[in-house]
Amino acid sequence: MEQLAYQNPNPVLRAGADGKIIYSNNASEALLKKWDTGMGEKLPPSIENLVKKVVKGTSHEKIEVRAGKKVYLVTFYPVPGEDYANIYGFEITGQKKLEQKLRIKEKQYDALYTLGRIALKCESLQAFLDESVKLIAKTLDLEFCKILELKPDGNFLVIAGTGWKPGYVGFAFVKGGKWSQAGYTIFSKVPVIVKNFAEENRFEAPEILREHNIAS
Repeated sequence: MEQLAYQNPNPVLRAGADGKIIYSNNASEALLKKWDTGMGEKLPPSIENLVKKVVKGTSHEKIEVRAGKKVYLVTFYPVPGEDYANIYGFEITGQKKLEQKLRIKEKQYDALYTLGRIALKCESLQAFLDESVKLIAKTLDLEFCKILELKPDGNFLVIAGTGWKPGYVGFAFVKGGKWSQAGYTIFSKVPVIVKNFAEENRFEAPEILREHNIAS
């Protein structure tokens, strides 16, 4: 049995009621590193308390642990008549990523539905745009959001926005051309994402973004 546990691709540990680890397999390394402990050493207080609770009781306990880029569902099982608990970890990283994607999609669909309702009740296009930027910023958890209108001279006017300093929305212009993100987006005809303007070489950060210390 010990050999099977040692070869298990998932974390398998055993901890005494005193909080010390008395067994761990190779796959437990990620959890041990997360808990900053090792064989014969004590678990962190929060985990030690779980072990003590399980040893004294008859039911198991479950927690989620993020160790590096992985997420584990860790279960603590009592061993009848023994003064220790068995700890089993099961990686659920893929499941958590899927859940996160589903939550994001749900938020986006809710936002689209809300946009439709806003469009029906707004009396003007400007009112619709003003409400839209607020909803978009809230849905995507953004500090800033703006809608630009392409003018005949090739530049862009900020016609709606949220988060900007007073006097920008309705008055500030963003230069067009391929050396601005807005202009580059028009020419490329695909979404354009900037992760860090300090490392961007396709175009320059417009003045309005520099003035608001926006990096991405």
